[in-house]
Amino acid sequence: CSAPLSEAASTDPLGFYAVKTAGRPENGPPARTYFGLQLLPALKFAGQAVAVNGNRMSFSNPAGAVADPDRTLYLHVTDGAGQGFISDITGFDGNDVICEDNLAPWITPGVMVKIRPHPHLSDIFGSDNRFGLGSGTDAAGADNVVIWDPAAQQEQVYYFHSVRNRWEKRNVEADAGKTRLTYPYGLYIVRRSTGGKRISLSGEIGYEPVLLPVRQGANVFSLPVNLSASLDNLIASTGPFAIEKGRNASRADLLTFEEPASGITKGPFYYRSSSFDRGWREVGIDDSEAPLQPLDLLSPLTLRRREATTGYVLARGSLD
Repeated sequence: CSAPLSEAASTDPLGFYAVKTAGRPENGPPARTYFGLQLLPALKFAGQAVAVNGNRMSFSNPAGAVADPDRTLYLHVTDGAGQGFISDITGFDGNDVICEDNLAPWITPGVMVKIRPHPHLSDIFGSDNRFGLGSGTDAAGADNVVIWDPAAQQEQVYYFHSVRNRWEKRNVEADAGKTRLTYPYGLYIVRRSTGGKRISLSGEIGYEPVLLPVRQGANVFSLPVNLSASLDNLIASTGPFAIEKGRNASRADLLTFEEPASGITKGPFYYRSSSFDRGWREVGIDDSEAPLQPLDLLSPLTLRRREATTGYVLARGSLD
């Protein structure tokens, strides 16, 4: 069966949270706070796919009404064998949505998908720097908002310019307020100014499964909200989109969780695949109970992949 894509009121619950970011200690190094984007922009449309052909997917109703020339939209598969898959939308054609990726492996007729916009830097932090992060005339003299680029394995650094009163990218004299914060990636704030700052965010709670696109090296991800978020039920260790396992930590994916509220780092963890001893372990601790303990539900994930492979890892959400 199929249903039209409809601009009905969102049924996704709304959420709000406030996190205090630590400032740089007197005579100390800059302080870093990690953030995940678990509170998402308002849902544009939701519906079931009628047909899929390569990078095109069609609905019963014209889909172009959701087009937003000011923003990049993304399609999120929320059930079926490809649940969690995300692809950016590049255009609309009648009843068709056109995406960056081939949708055929991920979507079949009847599968439910959702469409949302990626937020901009100024959506989160305000075009006027509403949380009062330290500004400056260059990135080295200001607080930074940092987006990790997993493809290039390097930081993309932004700051609020104290004279031009706008967000700029390091060494680029241009307004960066509309820089895209791509879901499901995470970010972090580097504080060079002293004193704590409270960051308050609101939006629709992102609780549905996400396929994390993992590359070799470091990856920083936002995770779906999971109210029972122990590592064991958050990250898939079996199935087609499982974590890379290993006989020891040097041969497996390493997972570290950064709690924004407390600043506590948990992990790194890995999944041991020894024939006589399998399961999640904390590095250096053979019989750790830590993987079974609840995680801060706002914690972003830093995942380090040692092998020269790319792939997806399933992260599960839950409001139960």
